[in-house]
Amino acid sequence: MAAIPDIQPALHWASIRDQAAAFITTEYASLDRSGAPVTWPVTPYLGANGRSIDVATGLTYPRKADRARRNPKVSLSFSQPLGSGLAEPATFVIHGLATVRDADLRANSARYLAEVAARLPDAFDSIPTAMLRRMARYWARIWIEGTPVRVLWWPGGMAGQKGSTNVNTTQTPHP
Repeated sequence: MAAIPDIQPALHWASIRDQAAAFITTEYASLDRSGAPVTWPVTPYLGANGRSIDVATGLTYPRKADRARRNPKVSLSFSQPLGSGLAEPATFVIHGLATVRDADLRANSARYLAEVAARLPDAFDSIPTAMLRRMARYWARIWIEGTPVRVLWWPGGMAGQKGSTNVNTTQTPHP
């Protein structure tokens, strides 16, 4: 019996990054003390250097960051493209290493507000400016940078079929 050749399309970080940046939500998973995954829906953001997919968590609920600090192995699952505007989005999972950024909370908050305002402008339209200012503690954010190590990719959302794998997507080490 002849072997079926393993033909996988080349996966490039630019394609992965662009699709990830279009998604409104991703399922972010980090590991608890026993190694069990804890998953939350979050909004993904393209990292400042273009080589990571970042998520933010509130200063008042830091468990995502605490888990990532304790064990940097994280995963981002992109399976629900609703609101992405992509015609035929892939389903994909990014396995990565997390770096927690919490040294400059003022800069983190400014980045978060700018990112949310640019991405979801309607979110702020109904909130009076005075109320936004009084919510400073809420806007305080911890950023978790997810540096990709491996990507599992199913074109057109066809997760039931053979997908592609990309290892060390960014060709850069985890910071």
